[in-house]
Amino acid sequence: MSAPFLPEMPSANSIVASLTQRFEDPEKARAFYVPVLSCVLTQITERNDRISLDKQSVTIFHALKAPGICVRSYMDRLVKYSHCTPECFVVGLIYLDRVIHRNPGFVISTLNIHRLLVTSLMTAAKFFDDIYYNNGYYAR
Repeated sequence: MSAPFLPEMPSANSIVASLTQRFEDPEKARAFYVPVLSCVLTQITERNDRISLDKQSVTIFHALKAPGICVRSYMDRLVKYSHCTPECFVVGLIYLDRVIHRNPGFVISTLNIHRLLVTSLMTAAKFFDDIYYNNGYYAR
């Protein structure tokens, strides 16, 4: 059950179903999703990096310094090595959105986006895809 002040969120399956109808070829879907989602996430992290981080906001997902790879390149690597369906990237973004809505003090930044992205993608693949890798594979 969601908090009373938050609007009811559509299910991940309904969002993915509506987007899947637009792309029947997975490669065309990836070519569309990855640039769009990486652009959205990059804008969010750049905006949130201007917010000062206090010690109470730090989570296990925060790195000591920002990784040397941009969000788009990281997503390209995830596409290449995870073999997830394109819909998993959308579901992963939905999971990130839900984290933000349920934890108002949580801020996505360049210090945590990479870990959050791989975690949300792995969770989406385990939920949504028929074939997925174990946690150790994603850790590499």
